[in-house]
Amino acid sequence: MRAKFDLAIRHTHKWADHCSHMDDWGSIGTYSILNIRTIKEAEDFDQLDTVCITVRVDSKAHRNHVAVALRDSLSGGGCDHEHDCCGCPTWYSGDVKYVGGKEYTLIQHGYRNY
Repeated sequence: MRAKFDLAIRHTHKWADHCSHMDDWGSIGTYSILNIRTIKEAEDFDQLDTVCITVRVDSKAHRNHVAVALRDSLSGGGCDHEHDCCGCPTWYSGDVKYVGGKEYTLIQHGYRNY
């Protein structure tokens, strides 16, 4: 059995990504990760691989709301260091596509704070 994660839409954006848990969120279901594959390897150390994530969603929400919630739930990171150039990773999700049934794919990019 795969782990299930909360699928939530971020209603407010008062806080930076590393403190996004302090914003208002609304749960619309759950998701589980079926597969992660690298579609572009990082070219140098300050980049992170670009990956395609396939997920299974359990939600009664409209596909558009699911896409927003997947972007919100699978983006972020950052850190609360008082200086730049710490090297902490940040992930952000781009295109979300409905595959069929309960499956979606999303492209996730990342970079390091340098």
